Parts: sequence; C-alpha cells; structure tokens
Amino acid sequence: MAPKSARESILEAAEAIVVEQGASFMTMDAVAARAGVSKGGLIYHFPSQESLMGALIERFTEQCASRREEVHDTLPAGPARELVAYILARADTSPAACKVGGGMLAAVMRAPHLLEATQSEWLQTVERIMGGVKNRERMMVLLLAADCIWLSKLLGWQGLKDEELHRIRAEIVKLAYEWSEDARGKENSTV
Repeated sequence: MAPKSARESILEAAEAIVVEQGASFMTMDAVAARAGVSKGGLIYHFPSQESLMGALIERFTEQCASRREEVHDTLPAGPARELVAYILARADTSPAACKVGGGMLAAVMRAPHLLEATQSEWLQTVERIMGGVKNRERMMVLLLAADCIWLSKLLGWQGLKDEELHRIRAEIVKLAYEWSEDARGKENSTV
C-alpha cells in the first residue's frame, strides 16, 4: 500500500475537523496542525481556505458517486437500476459522511460558487438516470424525495426514526420499480 500524499493527509485532516468540531473550526492553522504539515506546506496544496473547501466538496461528490456505482453494480439490470442505485446510495450515507456533507453545505453559504461542480455532476447524473424515461416528472418525484431525505440527514434536522426512514426508502424503491415497469409497458404497448 502506497503512503498517503501530503494532499490526501490534508484533506483527511480537514474532514476529521469538520466531523469532530464542525466546519467553522476548519481553519488553515488547525488543518495544518492536524495533518502534521507546515502552514507553508498546506498553502502549497491549497492556497486559501476556499480552495481547500472546494477540494473537500469535490472529494465528497466523488465519494457519493463511487458509492452510487458500488450499489449500482449489486442491482439487477433493468429500467429502474440507475434510479434505485441513486436512492439506495443516498439512503446509505454514513453518519460521518453526513457530518462532512452538512459541514460543507453550511460553509459554502459564504461561497456558493463552490457548488457549481457538484451541481453539474448532479445534472449529469439526473440525465443518466432519466435517459429514455417517458415520464420524467414521475421519476423526478422519486429522485427528489431521495434527495430531500439525504439533505435533511446532512443538515441534521431529520426528525424521523430510522425504522420510519427505512420504510419510506423501501416505498420509494418500490415505486421506482413499479413506475419504471409502467413506463416500459406503455412504451412496449405503443410499438
């Protein structure tokens, strides 16, 4: 196993600070100390706190996409596969990842442009999920429901119990399969 790069150590240190103390405690000094690098070493990789925040957001987005691909590969082929992978991966976000994501969301309120790459990634994902779907609006309801649950977890304001969330997620997945089959059946009946 190759040793971690300084950049990777810095990103891990920044994430750890966000998880343990909150995004407001993620100062350049705190990250440098936690990563065991000099402030100059930190600035070499991330010239500003905003560039560090941008890298953390990019890393979080990549981790979410990677988790979605892992889930995707476990599902049977079919018209609902992409959407169900999205729903299940959103529901499967770990508590630590929720703290990182929530901290990033709170921090970017001062620099909303940092979300542009994430927004672009989300739109590409939606297009991949919706490609060829006849009733996009119906499928978007499910996708947005999954996002709403996920965002409420990230922000820590979800008042639902885990069992209740599990049942809701199961219902969203069930609808994804049913509605995908309905769209497919209608498509086949018109051919």
